[in-house]
Amino acid sequence: MMSPVDADVTSELVDLEGASPRGSDTTRSRLLAAAAEVFAERGYDGTRVQEIARRAGLTTGAIYANFSGKTDLLLEAVRQYGGEQLEELLQGGQGDRSTLDLLTELGTGLATSPDRATSALLFEAFAAARRDPQVGRFLSQQFKKDDSRLHDVIERIRDEGMLGPDVDIDTTVRFCHALVIGVLVLDAMGFDPPNRAAWSTLIQRVASSFSISP
Repeated sequence: MMSPVDADVTSELVDLEGASPRGSDTTRSRLLAAAAEVFAERGYDGTRVQEIARRAGLTTGAIYANFSGKTDLLLEAVRQYGGEQLEELLQGGQGDRSTLDLLTELGTGLATSPDRATSALLFEAFAAARRDPQVGRFLSQQFKKDDSRLHDVIERIRDEGMLGPDVDIDTTVRFCHALVIGVLVLDAMGFDPPNRAAWSTLIQRVASSFSISP
């Protein structure tokens, strides 16, 4: 579920209080990059819109010309920086590679690709979801989109005869999400990511156990 947060902002203050409701793409990008950084550093509850504006080199007027408030900024930052990893992995999984290789790459990528800043951002979103129904609904919708993509891949794997009939697809999808969320939480707590080669070996062993026995 995640691409690195790349905050390319300047220190020059720009007064955009009279800007159009959606502002320019450059302004929105700067605000989202700054928001992702500040949320990751200070947490959702500890973040103030004034700090996001300062980090972006803009005014608070620029924020409210483009976003409804702090919650909207969080949701857009998660959408921008936290929703690309799985899609990239699944797109990269197309082709003539073996099903076992696809499962191994997917499982390895989900657990070892996120950078620490993105992990912290998502961790804050998970925490905010307990107190803010809007955040909770958004995350639920995002995970349902991932569910659909994963379901299609796993269903194709079963149709190819590489998944045992006793392995439930929906349960396998939930296992994938539990895997990546667990790694994200550990990463946000400061644990180092697992060794990629060792993790790949483990995932390959798990993926092999899903297949139909000879």
